[in-house]
Amino acid sequence: MRHNADFEQRVVIYPQDYRWLPSPMPGVERMMLDRIGDEVARATSIV
Repeated sequence: MRHNADFEQRVVIYPQDYRWLPSPMPGVERMMLDRIGDEVARATSIV
């Protein structure tokens, strides 16, 4: 999975326009800011 993976491109994320995704931990949701890879990945998230 590649999500906002080009760090030379500016990205603006508005929380009201973004959906929270479930994390592997029950009851915890996250908003992915960037991600390179699958579940074992380099990623930045807000939880």
